[in-house]
Amino acid sequence: MAAGQPAAAVAAYTAAQRIRPSALGAIRLFQAERAAHAPDPAGPLAQWLARWPQDWPVRTVLGNYELLVAHQPKRGMRELRAAIAQNPADVVALNNLAWAMIRSADPRAAHYAERAYKLAPQSAQVNDTLGWILVRQGQSAAALPYLRRAVRLDPSDRQLQYHYADGLAHAGQPGRARTVLQHILAQPQPFPGRAAAKRLLATLTA
Repeated sequence: MAAGQPAAAVAAYTAAQRIRPSALGAIRLFQAERAAHAPDPAGPLAQWLARWPQDWPVRTVLGNYELLVAHQPKRGMRELRAAIAQNPADVVALNNLAWAMIRSADPRAAHYAERAYKLAPQSAQVNDTLGWILVRQGQSAAALPYLRRAVRLDPSDRQLQYHYADGLAHAGQPGRARTVLQHILAQPQPFPGRAAAKRLLATLTA
């Protein structure tokens, strides 16, 4: 993409797609349209999938965009389920679908998270997702090994540490949970769960 020139990049990738369309070209055009703040940046992905519906990598990109950026969980989950049907070993799709399902209180979330874990047991994000889901489903003791492993695999990610502390609190270990929370909140850097971590610490010190 031309540095600082997203509109020029959109024009270039649009022209390239007309001459020699490809999956990579559709993804690059989608990325350029996002950078240019186009009203429907996912259009190139949907157009490509209309022609090549079995292209699961493009479908995964579309599903993740709908889920994580456009905040359209139903559309995102639909695309990710379709991608998984085409490629059952798509770890990213499995993990993100599981995460979306637990946010929707879908009891199938653990099933998809466990499938992702079997494929990528050394992924911090996959361990975190499975552990977080188990906590949400009332299986805190079973969740702790996954949450602990996630922190060990990526100790710099404070969001993972917050999830571990939450698991500890639910598992009846408030002292250890407080220690983790005090450590991550003592650092000024923001993370998505910082406000929730503060609230949890307040309940544990009341």
